[in-house]
Amino acid sequence: MRKKLLIGLGVVIVCLAGLGTVMTNPFKVTDPSDPRFDPANFQFSDYWGSAELYEALEAVLKPGMSMETVDSMLVDSGGAIKYFNDPPEGEPFYKYHYKRWYHPLIALLSMSPDPSDGVSVNIRYDEKKSLKNFKLR
Repeated sequence: MRKKLLIGLGVVIVCLAGLGTVMTNPFKVTDPSDPRFDPANFQFSDYWGSAELYEALEAVLKPGMSMETVDSMLVDSGGAIKYFNDPPEGEPFYKYHYKRWYHPLIALLSMSPDPSDGVSVNIRYDEKKSLKNFKLR
């Protein structure tokens, strides 16, 4: 009986530890209005809702920022993939796409299910490769 209880407890601990690795770091500052917020640590996975992601992107992406800096934040740190789009009409832009990992259990625990294919940020740069503006898609 005691052996079964210990095995059951061990399974629960392993499951909780596994779930903990999937969730974001609870001690990481992700609120851009917090003075301890560090834009260099930006990750798409820290934000489940569009409103909070947009607020973080507004704090991180500043007009005039170089393309290299944006790439470092959104691709290297953030985990996005960068694409170039040259539409037949309108200005060309870069699309930074982050594909969310989705699992129904995570959606249930986070209380904000997002079964979409991910999130995209469309960014236009000027001729000097400096950020002009962005749109969250």
